[in-house]
Amino acid sequence: AALIDRVPFFKGAKRRSVEEIILALKPRVAVPGEVLFRVGDPADALYIIQHGTIEILSTTDEVIATLRTGDFFGEMALLDQTPRNATVRAIDYCDLFLLGRDEFARTLDRYPDFADHIREIAAARKTRNAPDPLSNQTTFAPSSEIV
Repeated sequence: AALIDRVPFFKGAKRRSVEEIILALKPRVAVPGEVLFRVGDPADALYIIQHGTIEILSTTDEVIATLRTGDFFGEMALLDQTPRNATVRAIDYCDLFLLGRDEFARTLDRYPDFADHIREIAAARKTRNAPDPLSNQTTFAPSSEIV
């Protein structure tokens, strides 16, 4: 229940879809400095941070965001079926949950309400993460700031 309360995309989703997602999650531990994926890697999962801190790095390895407990990442590449657009690295020991690509797709197919909800969050992120034409940089909105 604590995970459900901390993860923004669970808020507003129907209980049945949340229960199915929770059952499909796989635990994963990341150690400090570990790279979870790099720019250009295939999208294999959505990640939820149960505990810990993650850095999102740009294509030039600049830190563009820091994500913490309750945040999630990786959904945009899954939704768009595109390679990863950032590198992700653990800052400290992290307890993560992964929702694999196939489980993610099945959940979206089975629960259109959840699919709409996650697409709204991703669209808000894309809008907030758009390059700033004045600075020529991209900012990354943590999931906790969206919703």
